[in-house]
Amino acid sequence: MQEAKSFRPWQPEQTTLLPPSPREWLADDHQVNFLLDLVDELDLAQVLIPAQAKDPRGEKGFDPRMMTLLLLYAYCVGIVSSRKIERACYEDLAFRVLTGNQQPDHSRIQ
Repeated sequence: MQEAKSFRPWQPEQTTLLPPSPREWLADDHQVNFLLDLVDELDLAQVLIPAQAKDPRGEKGFDPRMMTLLLLYAYCVGIVSSRKIERACYEDLAFRVLTGNQQPDHSRIQ
């Protein structure tokens, strides 16, 4: 029997020295804050099924909730290229807050 697929920890609330929470870097009414609040309301069962079905060996994948929000936000701001989304995860504050300062490779952004 195969073990359940595990994912890299995703902690968008992870604090740093200053400011206390990365979400404080953005305005309260920023779209990223809305998406982070929305994620627990979404039914992502259809997204999790293929992720859980993959071989549990090898490198841990990114949390499907984070990847879903990453694509939603990127499309909302008009970025559809996976390479541009990857770059934004390094350079754009809103993307960094949304991903919990993780930078998925463009080949993983689908």
